[in-house]
Amino acid sequence: MKKRILTILLTFSVFSAFMPCVANAEVKKYGEWLYYEVNEDGSGVTITQCDSSAAVDIVIPEEIEGLPVTGIGDGAFQRCSSITGITIPPSIKKVGSMAFSRSYGLKGVYITDLEQWMEIDFVDVGSSPTRLAGKLYLDGELITDLEIPEGTECIKNWTFYGCTDIKKITIPESVTSIMNGAFYCCTGAEFVTIPKSVLSIDGNPFIECGSLNINVDKDNPNYCSVDGVVFNKDKTEIVAYAKDKIQPSYTIPTGVKSIGKYAFAICDYLTAIVIPEGVSEIKDYAFEGDSLLTGIRLPHSLRKIGSGVFSSTGLSEIVIPDGVTEIGYHAFYALRDLYLVIPTSVESITRDNMAISSGGAQVVPNIYFLGSEEEWQNIAEEDFGDVHYNVSLESPPDDFFGGTASEMSSKTVNGQRIFTLSLDIPYIDCSLYAAAYDADGNLLSVNIAPVMMFSDTSIAIDKNDNLQKVRFFVWSDKLRPLSLSFDATLNEE
Repeated sequence: MKKRILTILLTFSVFSAFMPCVANAEVKKYGEWLYYEVNEDGSGVTITQCDSSAAVDIVIPEEIEGLPVTGIGDGAFQRCSSITGITIPPSIKKVGSMAFSRSYGLKGVYITDLEQWMEIDFVDVGSSPTRLAGKLYLDGELITDLEIPEGTECIKNWTFYGCTDIKKITIPESVTSIMNGAFYCCTGAEFVTIPKSVLSIDGNPFIECGSLNINVDKDNPNYCSVDGVVFNKDKTEIVAYAKDKIQPSYTIPTGVKSIGKYAFAICDYLTAIVIPEGVSEIKDYAFEGDSLLTGIRLPHSLRKIGSGVFSSTGLSEIVIPDGVTEIGYHAFYALRDLYLVIPTSVESITRDNMAISSGGAQVVPNIYFLGSEEEWQNIAEEDFGDVHYNVSLESPPDDFFGGTASEMSSKTVNGQRIFTLSLDIPYIDCSLYAAAYDADGNLLSVNIAPVMMFSDTSIAIDKNDNLQKVRFFVWSDKLRPLSLSFDATLNEE
């Protein structure tokens, strides 16, 4: 079996949007460090640039030339890597694309009006000054106990991105919608209740939220929570997976039909996930950045794979089941050693789908197609190099019994013991089970990972100080044994 080296590359998904273009506007200087221009309609002023030599706290004024400062332009502070703090006045309504994307010296963001702060439109992740600063101050006081102001209806994208000192989040009944990434990387947050008034959750507001426990009010008409995982009300879509659930594998409940946008994004502990039959769609960026995710089996019911779904994960092989018709933009971004099996049901393949690097310069290196070369030419819009045709993938017969394990190694990552095994199992739809025991033979946990066809199979064990022995089993998805069980006694590394 081919050995694989994981390259961990976490990427942010940038949603392109820009400040209104001002034709032939005159750029003027304000004070020692800032540049601005009057908006085209004359209603206000936009900060366009900061002197790149600035290494101070910057205070954006509320007015210039008697006009309110309403915007921060695209890339305005992008070159100002040494500024140490930024004061944002309540007059600001919009922050442009990548405005603070390289402001690495920021230590704090200062505001005087939380309600007005929540009205700001942050165009993308790079426009948020708190992403790098990590601290948000209200009237000079660090916000640790966040109470969303009563009357707020929408918590917008990236509003509290990177505010690591926030411990508690209180959302009032006035809030009706929460946008994707609103609390992105609030790693200190411990508990939040989504009130019954929230009718719309766009994507996952709680990406990379440390030890957050998410609860949904039982009277909410559109959403519910099960063990800290957010679903829609009828539990047909998983909306947000709680990062405090640090078990290495997760089984999505039967009945779920779609996996929501960013639902499992940047889950540092997730190494394997079991997706049940019935799931027909995996939405955009659902598993993006899950760097330890090495095992996944896609159900035969799947029909659509969204953009960036598997980007920057630890996956070395993906078998797309027959029936999938659509694969999104950069679905396999940064998977440089990927083995990818594509069925004849896919309607179109472009370089954008298969790209593993920016600009599509490199594509998935190992493509296996279930159909003929002629069928491939009918769906492939560009040349992708060496493609293997007429690949045969079968499920094991009911009476099959066999398979071997020839090699095993282990390592500790994030406190979990991850075992990697070389398994010779000649069929798809097989799973590796790891049962963990203490010294007295008591069962501590059972984890599951799909058996890999083109590379070694990795499986992680739950954290437990009493862990002494692990027993492995390989079974088909019909729950028939395929190999003899074998044990590993844990020793200190």
